[in-house]
Amino acid sequence: MKSDIFEVVPADSLIDSSQLESYTCGVHGLDDFIKIYSREMEEYNKTALSAVLIGKTVVGMFALSTTSTVTYQEDKHGNEAFGVANSLYNQLPLLSIDHLSVNKLYQYDGSDDSPHIGTAILQFIFGIVVDLRVKYNVAIAGVTVDSLPDPVDFYIKNGFDFLNNFEENSYKESYTLVIGYEELEKSSSFIH
Repeated sequence: MKSDIFEVVPADSLIDSSQLESYTCGVHGLDDFIKIYSREMEEYNKTALSAVLIGKTVVGMFALSTTSTVTYQEDKHGNEAFGVANSLYNQLPLLSIDHLSVNKLYQYDGSDDSPHIGTAILQFIFGIVVDLRVKYNVAIAGVTVDSLPDPVDFYIKNGFDFLNNFEENSYKESYTLVIGYEELEKSSSFIH
């Protein structure tokens, strides 16, 4: 699959193993997962890691999986993300973004000429979700991601919100964030 900026391929299809060996996002546990554990998990269909390439350089990684969430009818976050569906259903079908990372060399540094690879990857994923819904008639109420504390602001800037009040008001090692399908579709630059 291609975007205007990059190409996305299954990580296990990388022919040159040095492409992955030189990859680092700066988070030791995520780097270890990508380099050591992901292949074993792929064998058992527990993940399907994708590599984001510019030329032959791996600039990002992500995986997608299906999931669902339990909704809390009285929660403002769920109501904003899922609208009326939040009050009608206890569970909603979601797509989960797993292991999203950007190569440290390509991470946005705040300057005007710094690339926005992470945002471009999210837009690409949003396009996949729109395709699943529009072209293949797959029910998806939104997308969820578990985020380390530092990237939470990145996800919020890209349309995500905390899943519920507990997620917003807790200090944790990771936070569950969500974007409802309608917001995702509005913020998607994908053309179908």
